[in-house]
Amino acid sequence: MIKNFKIDVAMCVRNEEENIEKCLKTILKQNDISNVYIVDDASTDDTCSIISKYLSDSRIVLLKENQQAGLAFGLNKIIRTSDADYLVRHDGDDLMMPNRISIQSKIAIQNPELDIISGGATYITDDEEIDKNEELTDLQIKKKLRFCNPIIHPTVMYKRESIICVGSYDTKFQRAQDYELWLRAAQNNLKFYRDSRIVTEYRYPEKSIANKKKEIKALLQIAVKHKLLRMPLQNIAHLALR
Repeated sequence: MIKNFKIDVAMCVRNEEENIEKCLKTILKQNDISNVYIVDDASTDDTCSIISKYLSDSRIVLLKENQQAGLAFGLNKIIRTSDADYLVRHDGDDLMMPNRISIQSKIAIQNPELDIISGGATYITDDEEIDKNEELTDLQIKKKLRFCNPIIHPTVMYKRESIICVGSYDTKFQRAQDYELWLRAAQNNLKFYRDSRIVTEYRYPEKSIANKKKEIKALLQIAVKHKLLRMPLQNIAHLALR
């Protein structure tokens, strides 16, 4: 616990047996985290068994779903279950940089008005590594949100109560749930900041055609819901195909 606030990690995983152990090791090396909430979204491989090996660490809280419910449902479950001041988002196939919690907690201490703090990431693809490390202010982020999603979801640390106040994740969206949430957060005057320092190694696998179609559909629905009339179709396609 830092400066009288509590930080928990929020993860929702499904069929991550190849990555989850490396992921957990990078999380458990972090200082100043209270709990690591992991929703196992009805995995059909050995993900749950691997996580169970780490349950001797009292910080890990495993929540199992018998039927696949999706990322938004799982994260909302953690938001309701946790009593932390801040939740740190992470995915089961990503790695935390050693100083992630230290970097983001210091930003929170120095800027208590911020609700959503994000950072940079190294994208790991089949072909290359790409660093995304642009610093953005609240105003810059809110301008960009009208056209694209400038926030990398697994780099985010946010105030749990602030997310609850805007309705948490919309479970109707099976893709781009974070983008839809950021738009609602901006409409409700939550404060954003994106730090340039890299806090996550983000594995970015090649998407199947089916998943690309689902993401394009979700982004079109978001554009309609939030009246993003200036978001051209090519930007929607870029978000889904990037």
